[in-house]
Amino acid sequence: YWGKDPVGLGKGNSLPYIDKFLYLIIPDASTRLAAMRTGKVDRMANVSFEDADSLQRTAPKLVTGEGTLGGPPIYVYMNSQKKPFNDVRVRRAMLMSIDLESIKNSLNRGKGQVLTWPAEYISAYKDLYLGLDDPEMPASVKELYTYNPEKAKQLLKEAGYPDGFKATALIGSTESDYFAIIKDMLAKVNIDLSFNVQAGAALTAAYNTGTYDIVGNAGGRGPISVFYHMVTMVGKGSAGGNGAQIDDPVINAASEKMSQLYIDDPKAAMQVFKESMKYVLDQAYVVSRPIYPTTTFWWPWLKNYSGEQSVGYIFQ
Repeated sequence: YWGKDPVGLGKGNSLPYIDKFLYLIIPDASTRLAAMRTGKVDRMANVSFEDADSLQRTAPKLVTGEGTLGGPPIYVYMNSQKKPFNDVRVRRAMLMSIDLESIKNSLNRGKGQVLTWPAEYISAYKDLYLGLDDPEMPASVKELYTYNPEKAKQLLKEAGYPDGFKATALIGSTESDYFAIIKDMLAKVNIDLSFNVQAGAALTAAYNTGTYDIVGNAGGRGPISVFYHMVTMVGKGSAGGNGAQIDDPVINAASEKMSQLYIDDPKAAMQVFKESMKYVLDQAYVVSRPIYPTTTFWWPWLKNYSGEQSVGYIFQ
């Protein structure tokens, strides 16, 4: 590496201050945790809360830092170009039928955020996040994130589905357990959800047809950057990120404006994003997934480190 230390007592010294760096790939979870616990590795990131509890209990001298939100990015993307999900009342009913707080308190042990689509709260990008507790958040959006199966049934009746309907979710095999929870909750409002489980290229091919009712992880989510969130997640023609197939003139206009602003004025683009969320979230295109925070562990002998993983939108 050709860089020099730019500041402090070491200014001008050659960087990095390291002789050797090994990035170990340890597929087995128990072996990976044992290596961290016994000091065979110096640092481990993206540790789930279950494993974090174990490490903290068995290796109390480890230093910890709570980082980005983690967990599988499984969302319920409703195909807004297809019946019955082209009716906002049906989409709103779907959201009200799913007890997100219960999922947070059970699966996540009370940790993390409920509203995480299309962007979760990260301090470095707080200017773009519109939280449920934000005074600017419309009451109609807050209502969506309050479990209310009776109101959901009323909306379905108004939309012409008094007896509910059947729908199929296109999902990967790793999403089956989570979608089983969703299926059980939807059944309480007479929405009969079945699964089309695919893997690999077959899953991608099925998603690309755009003919699904609901899609899970294949519908996108992987946050590449704040720009990805602000533009492609909710903009027309968003390859790999627009699982709800949103094509809304209001959102398209906001997406275009953000694209232009972001080049020279990211803060202004974030404000456009936040303001547009009042409309986007009210359309109930996607059922958010409560996501828990992950933990980074390192041993005290790893000096001048405080848990950083990346300078981007994620892994902060």
